Amino acid sequence: MACAYAMFTGRLGVCLATSGPSGIHLLNGLYDARLDQVAVLAITGMAFHDLIGTYMQQDVELDKLFMDACVYNERIMGKAHVENVADLACRTALAYYCVAHITFPADLQEQEAGERSKRNVPHLASVCAQRAATGR
Repeated sequence: MACAYAMFTGRLGVCLATSGPSGIHLLNGLYDARLDQVAVLAITGMAFHDLIGTYMQQDVELDKLFMDACVYNERIMGKAHVENVADLACRTALAYYCVAHITFPADLQEQEAGERSKRNVPHLASVCAQRAATGR
């Protein structure tokens, strides 16, 4: 559905899935979007961050699984990481007419936005993209 939306509107198509098997089911549509060269953002969930790699039920590392289908593919590492990653994912998908993927561990989805690291200034991705475009 996101692929068709992106193809017929020229806008960013977005699809969502929870962890494990439902994320895996997105792959057919994302490969279709990749071949059709349309901008699609896939957002998936994962197991709790401290249970990844422990063979918990539905523990699938979707960021690794989606590597081949996506030009931009990132796992959220903390609540302050979301803004920059989401901005870059959308920009990349729209600029290159490709598939971008973000995956969130379940426990990070429930947290309030918090403190940033010293180097993580607000709107960092926007500033970097602007500097790259202007050569400054």
